[in-house]
Amino acid sequence: MNQNAEILYDLINGFLSSCFLPDELQDIPDLFSPDLPCGNELDIIYQKRADLLSEGVSESDLDVIFDGFERIMREIGGKMYSLGTQHMVYPSNPY
Repeated sequence: MNQNAEILYDLINGFLSSCFLPDELQDIPDLFSPDLPCGNELDIIYQKRADLLSEGVSESDLDVIFDGFERIMREIGGKMYSLGTQHMVYPSNPY
């Protein structure tokens, strides 16, 4: 994933404070803010994780799952960014 895609991914996922961004990117929302769909889903996921831990599931096993999904989402986000910026730069490019 290129650096711009990485920055945008981290911002949208709430990993990066908007105070470090240029003015033109200040209006991009943190999709994991409370009461937004991703934030609500994350609450459900973390509650289920706590339930599984209390049932004796290994934290390291859960980390493998969570880390794997994070890597997958970064790859998808990077590809979407790349395709989106190519489309913007080359509107006639059908991918």
